[in-house]
Amino acid sequence: MIKAIRVKGCSFHKEGFEGLESGKTYEALLKSEPTNEHDPNAVAVYIKEKQVGYLPAGWWGQEKDVSLFLHSMIDSENPLSAQITGGFLLDDGQKANYGGLLYLV
Repeated sequence: MIKAIRVKGCSFHKEGFEGLESGKTYEALLKSEPTNEHDPNAVAVYIKEKQVGYLPAGWWGQEKDVSLFLHSMIDSENPLSAQITGGFLLDDGQKANYGGLLYLV
């Protein structure tokens, strides 16, 4: 299984992208945020110990194998591959300067 999931909320975590290069692949960790006031199911994405965004809302509604795999990676020390992207359009048509894709293998 290879699937790419776009990391959401990157524009709110620009400091997490400092020192990272577009087009390069990094190790990413997933951390739960049960006290997140907006979404108690939120899962943050970290690269080099800095938050770069979140899994998209509703990630648990993915195909069963994807959902089970993501769930097993939350709060574990096993990294996922994440590629830094830049200059793409967001769902609302606005341009984002930073972004990330998580690759599930």
